[in-house]
Amino acid sequence: MSNFYIDRDTLTDLHLLDKDGDGVFDFFNQTITKGGEEALFDIFRDPITNLEEIKRRQATIRFFMDCGHIEFNRESVDFVEHYLKKLNQPQTFSAFTMLKNTFQQFFRPDEMSYVKTQGAKDLFSNLHILSNIINKYQTETDIPLIRDAKKHLEKIMENPLLAQGIERPLQKLGKYTTEKVYFLIRKRYHEEIRSLLNFLYQSDAYRSIAITAQESDFTFPQYSDAKSIQLDLRGLFHPLLKDPVANDVALDSSQHILFVTGANMSGKSTLMKAVGIAVYLAHLGFPVPAISMKTSVLEGMVTAINLPDNLRSGYSHFYSEVKRIKLVGEKLSGSGRILAIFDELFKSTNVKDAYDGSLRIIQALLPIKTSFFIVSTHILEIADELADAESISFKHLKTSIRDNNFSFDYQLQDGVSGDRVGLWILEREGVFDLFKQKSYDG
Repeated sequence: MSNFYIDRDTLTDLHLLDKDGDGVFDFFNQTITKGGEEALFDIFRDPITNLEEIKRRQATIRFFMDCGHIEFNRESVDFVEHYLKKLNQPQTFSAFTMLKNTFQQFFRPDEMSYVKTQGAKDLFSNLHILSNIINKYQTETDIPLIRDAKKHLEKIMENPLLAQGIERPLQKLGKYTTEKVYFLIRKRYHEEIRSLLNFLYQSDAYRSIAITAQESDFTFPQYSDAKSIQLDLRGLFHPLLKDPVANDVALDSSQHILFVTGANMSGKSTLMKAVGIAVYLAHLGFPVPAISMKTSVLEGMVTAINLPDNLRSGYSHFYSEVKRIKLVGEKLSGSGRILAIFDELFKSTNVKDAYDGSLRIIQALLPIKTSFFIVSTHILEIADELADAESISFKHLKTSIRDNNFSFDYQLQDGVSGDRVGLWILEREGVFDLFKQKSYDG
């Protein structure tokens, strides 16, 4: 694999790109400008498998963390876009044209006169903000995004009129100066201005990542370049929960399978999603929801957590599960390092087939020590059969029942859970009694 593999089902399982207010992208999205939101989305959907690129991304985020307060005005930036779109047809500069346009602005101002005046003002204001950001860049740290923007700004600053406008953006521009600025931007510096506007959107995106990470106490992951795989998460939590419970998850080549048991509602799915989210963010170069994280660079991730029936394709829930497991096998055959997460293998078929199928799949994963696998199940007999497998880390989430109520602490513990609360809940809710009463009434 050359790119980090992730498909639509996995993105949906982990709510990574959701824009409905409940997804991980929305969690990070504190952008001000429309272009900034688009830039953030482009970053967010493109995880990286090259360690040097990941480190450059981290350096860029750290730069914006250290920049302090950065504020853009959406209306001002939008007007700059409008201003630049009026510059499609370059014209030859002449003193006569300048004077003619100046007199026209003075005696017969029209919409274009306003666009030129307000556009120059907003452009200089935003370039002033960008120059403050760029001037904080230390050349000993190679950040291509800032380095390239610095070159474009230096090119523009070679012009005394534009340099003065950037340094003193609040000064009032005369009509002749406005016309000259309009020409310079249209004819000579349009490419540099457009590049800097794109840099503004990138700055807005990285500013958003930095603010979110700092407000949420996220940490930058570290990366292992060893041949043997490693995934070590300390204090991992799910970023979308209001009061998340932190857990530790550690896997390596000696124990590369995490086998999780626990009753319904004990937090198995939430834990597995938290791991998946952290791994995805780590491959974006983002800070992650954990106290610390060290991971090998992986080449993909596949999950099977919330698999609906695919009516359009004619797939049942069970067949959808089969297709997901087959996909994992195909990715493994490409010799790639991946993370595969299976929540309740074969839960949509009969218990016998679920037991046999789950056991055979997990047994087949035992010798594949170049990838990580997280599996949950209700079928405790599978754990009994695999008890001697040294490659499996057995963990569980406990359920407590007291005074006819149950509770969960959501803390991952060693071993296998024998908790069974499904039947108890049915009895507590009086479901069986309702049917008994119906039979008596009949």
